[in-house]
Amino acid sequence: MNNYANQANRHKISDNSTRNAHVTTSSNQTVNRTRPLENIDDYYYDQHTNAQFIARANQHNRIPGPISTNLLPLDSPSLTPCRRSRAQLEENDDFIPVTNRNKKRRSDNNINNDRSSYEQQQQQQQNGRPRYPTRFQYRQQQQEELEENKLVASIPIENQQDHQSFRQEHQPIRQDHQPIRQEQKVSLAAARYALTRFPFAPFIERLSNGNIKEKSISQDLEKYLNEQHQAEIQIASIRKSTTKCEPNEHDYLLYVKDSNSFCTLFNKQKWPQQLGGENFIFPSTPSFPPQLSLVIKNVDLRMDIKEFSDDLKTIHPEIHNVIRLKNKFQNDIKLVKLELLSNTFREELLKTGKIRANGLIFDIDEYLSPATVLICTKCRGIGHFRRQCTQIDETCNVCGHNCPDLRQHQCSNINKCIHCDGNHLSNSIKCPVIKEFRADLTKKLFSNKPAILRHNNNNNNQENQNYIHNTIDYPLLPLSQRPPTNNTSVMNKLDEVLIGMAKLNESFERIAKKQYELEQFINHKNEQDEYLLNKVEQLRLSNNETKENMIKNEKLIKNLILPTLELISKFLYHSNLKANGVDDADFKCQIETKRALLDLVLTGKKDCI
Repeated sequence: MNNYANQANRHKISDNSTRNAHVTTSSNQTVNRTRPLENIDDYYYDQHTNAQFIARANQHNRIPGPISTNLLPLDSPSLTPCRRSRAQLEENDDFIPVTNRNKKRRSDNNINNDRSSYEQQQQQQQNGRPRYPTRFQYRQQQQEELEENKLVASIPIENQQDHQSFRQEHQPIRQDHQPIRQEQKVSLAAARYALTRFPFAPFIERLSNGNIKEKSISQDLEKYLNEQHQAEIQIASIRKSTTKCEPNEHDYLLYVKDSNSFCTLFNKQKWPQQLGGENFIFPSTPSFPPQLSLVIKNVDLRMDIKEFSDDLKTIHPEIHNVIRLKNKFQNDIKLVKLELLSNTFREELLKTGKIRANGLIFDIDEYLSPATVLICTKCRGIGHFRRQCTQIDETCNVCGHNCPDLRQHQCSNINKCIHCDGNHLSNSIKCPVIKEFRADLTKKLFSNKPAILRHNNNNNNQENQNYIHNTIDYPLLPLSQRPPTNNTSVMNKLDEVLIGMAKLNESFERIAKKQYELEQFINHKNEQDEYLLNKVEQLRLSNNETKENMIKNEKLIKNLILPTLELISKFLYHSNLKANGVDDADFKCQIETKRALLDLVLTGKKDCI
């Protein structure tokens, strides 16, 4: 070890000395006093203190005392790899020595750092000064870096990962079916996949005819909704699939762009009976998107979720479903998910931040769904597409076996995950490895910017570094020929504009007041008109009833009363005789006169007195 002996022996500057001296001491070493010196007057050696005095500057530098930081091990056996530790000795007397691993690791790191720094100092002292590259080497290095940047920029974004890290991250599946216990890194392709997928689940229509074009189905659906329900939808894409169909069935997957279109199509009563001239069915219902979901916080676990749901649906008919969320142990938690059928109602709830149910007010927040995980359809690995996969054979999603062609593979139909060796499919979201990867992916998407943006920023930074501004190419513009404007006139004009706007606002207020009074008058007049119309209608009805009664009375008089009176008059005429048995002519004349007058009244030729 380097020690500094004779530190107490500090040289003293004599009064007759004209220069300050720099002292160098060395222990266990002899000084060559016979070596030639260029300036013998500036050199002095003291035998008692074993010190050399070399006067070469007007500054007095002293050697510091030995401390723990400047003690460097030189050629010590403690740094050799062959030295055994105390734990490796056989004579331990049945005792196990306990050492602090963290402390040992830190001490080893400190020793290695000190050793490397000491070696660098020794090399620098040997070389004298650092060597810089020549102009030719510097230009060659810049040219190589520029070519490398161009090569990286020409590679597609999905293929810009390092091949070595890519193979380590997505190793081929082994034949012994041992699960992959390696750490999955969030790749650029996984982030792009999570950010660029369709935001809404598809509506699946199953038809028996597969010759119908996708475009005709979308056109028929849009036309029907526009004509029958006056609703417009925006379709992002429509695809045809036969993956989960029978031989004579075809599924059409319809993706929408916005939440309003999803709400319109989610109501099955608004769908037509046929699409493309063929009947269809819905094999499944699409999952509810997070864009139409909310979360209610701090809902007591003792509260009946059915009563809570009924109360919410009674107050707010726009609510489709109420679900109490669970944790990873499948236990109920205090969060309740709301599925809404109106985007406007959702925005209103988010704006207020409150909702009332069962006489209580709860806080609400938006619902954030987990990110979609990218799983390769060839090797069932996580984080890369099929075209990026380096595995030669294909992997069965059920049993996990590798085979050149899955169509010729005889599966055992025993679920075995290749990631965790669990009893589920390899691409199941229940897999703990996929859950962990999805959690890391979600954290990355929320914490950092997307990798696509970072890649574009890196390319822009590289282009900006290669850019050199030349003032000759961009000369200064000539001075303006117009005289400078007067700020006072501008301010006066602005004041006039403000005064005019104030007067205009007053006029608008007066007009609004007059309009309000006119609306009140019109409403009152409409009420009076409606009252008069009701009265007129009542009079008309009473007049009709009177006419009907008159007709009935007239018929009664003609058909019953007049014949009766005629019979009575005849009876009286024959019974009214004189003493000699001759009819009374006067009585007969009176009866005929009354009868003629009654006929005139009935025919309307004479008014009744």
